[in-house]
Amino acid sequence: MKIGVAGLIGSGKSLVGKTLRGQGLPVLDVDAKVHELYASCEELRQKISQAFGPESLTPEGVNRPLLANLIFSNPAAREQLEQIVYPYLTETVTAFLKEPGLRFVEASFFAKIPEVTALLDELWIVESPEEARLQRLVEHRGLTAEEATRRIASQRETPFPTGLSTRIIKNEGSREAFVNQILDFCKTL
Repeated sequence: MKIGVAGLIGSGKSLVGKTLRGQGLPVLDVDAKVHELYASCEELRQKISQAFGPESLTPEGVNRPLLANLIFSNPAAREQLEQIVYPYLTETVTAFLKEPGLRFVEASFFAKIPEVTALLDELWIVESPEEARLQRLVEHRGLTAEEATRRIASQRETPFPTGLSTRIIKNEGSREAFVNQILDFCKTL
C-alpha cells in the first residue's frame, strides 16, 4: 500500500511522518528530499542559479531566506521554482513508491504532480485550524508572525487530489491525542 500524507503548512504533517518512522514504517519526507537535491544535484543547482541568480545558491544547497521570501510573496516565482524542481522530485518519489511494501510520502504537492498521485492508494490529510498553524510556524520554525501569515496565505488555494480513498487526521487538540489518531490509523493497515 502506498499512502500520501498531506496538509497545509504547519498542520502537523511532520509529526505524522515522525510518528510513522517511530513505528518502523518507511516514510519519504519530500521537504527533506528537496533540500538534499538542492545540495547534491548539480544540474538542478545550475537551473536554479539561471532562474534566480547565483545568490540563490549556497555550498550546502539554496539560500533559503532569499528563495522563501521570493516564492511566498510572488506566485509566479513559486511556479517557476516548482517547474524546475518537480521533474527531479517526481523521479525520486516515484522510485521510492515503486519499491515493494507499505510506503508513505509526506508532502503538500500531490495535486500538482499527477504522476506521483497515480501511484498512491490512499491519502491522509492533516487538518488544523489556521490559528494553531500560525502559532506552530512562529514557535517551532522561528518565523515572524508576518512571515508565517504570508506562507499560510500562499497555500490557501492548495488543492488536494481527488479520486483517492482519503482519511482526515484532525490536529486540533493535544499532541498526545493527535499521535493517538495516527497510531489508530496504523492499526488498520
